[in-house]
Amino acid sequence: MHNFTETHIMSILNLSSRPTVRFDVSDAKHRQYVQAFMKSKSWAKCPVVFYVESEFSSVVEMVSQQMMRFYMGKDTDIKTKRVYKKRAMKVAA
Repeated sequence: MHNFTETHIMSILNLSSRPTVRFDVSDAKHRQYVQAFMKSKSWAKCPVVFYVESEFSSVVEMVSQQMMRFYMGKDTDIKTKRVYKKRAMKVAA
């Protein structure tokens, strides 16, 4: 027989009452949930449970890698736009 405490039982019940969704890094709400987790170090107040994709071992690993790629891509896009803008200005001059 399992020796669950009341906290464990409440955690299990809370987990089962939240919908499981795939993390979508382009969804601002999903990024807000991760930000709240980073501050509190707990998913307890997150209204959803993120499905862990097979190549990852945890939700934290998965969202961290996806958010890093997302923000690095934005940074690359900004730098690329600056380069093209500078080139366009040189050609126009």
